[in-house]
Amino acid sequence: MASIVPRRNRAGEIHSYQVRWKDGGTRSDRWQSERFDNEDSAKVFKDVVDEAGQHWPPGWVKGKGYIDPTAADELRYRFDRWAVESIENRTASKRYKQQCIRALEMYMIPTFGTCDIRSAEHFSKATIGAWVNKMLKTKVRRGSKIKDMSPETLRGLHGLLSSVLKEAVVAEPPLRDRNPCDLTRLPSNDDRDIGDDESSDDMEFMTPEEVAGLVGFPSPQRSDARADGVRERTAVG
Repeated sequence: MASIVPRRNRAGEIHSYQVRWKDGGTRSDRWQSERFDNEDSAKVFKDVVDEAGQHWPPGWVKGKGYIDPTAADELRYRFDRWAVESIENRTASKRYKQQCIRALEMYMIPTFGTCDIRSAEHFSKATIGAWVNKMLKTKVRRGSKIKDMSPETLRGLHGLLSSVLKEAVVAEPPLRDRNPCDLTRLPSNDDRDIGDDESSDDMEFMTPEEVAGLVGFPSPQRSDARADGVRERTAVG
């Protein structure tokens, strides 16, 4: 992974921050670096390098930043980044946020991780419906038992996905015309959200490897060659 190294002057004062990584991530690869005036910018760039598989981010020119704005958007509006940021920015308890992010990682990012939150092709009635059908076949572990995912749990997961897409609809300016989750029909059961103690305290999520074997619905393909390159380097599972 990339690292951040504070750069100091002769008086020992920090004057800049350097992000360093080996291009490709292996010991034999060459060191790369980029300098930033503040630590926050360095942290953002470090995360982007990690997500790009220890390569320069698409569209980034050393010392200048993003030359092609659309390349930056490919990362900014990718579902995995958008969804996690959406949860972290909510005014909710830390426990609730952790539980939501865990649900994203287990049940949504393996399917939608590299999809564009703005795309009507990536997020449509058809793709949401296909995901719901996969979830109905997914097993969850409760204590020592493994059972089919209950309609109650599915409603909670679907509600979480819907809330993330809704934020794209109400963004300023709007990123989507509508929320495709509004068109989904779900199995009937009592409505409880993911944060409901009664329905979630005894629930253990499956491992990413287990989920990857079950959630086989592929992310919709993009025609843009640059986006394909980003996906190959950063696809989940």
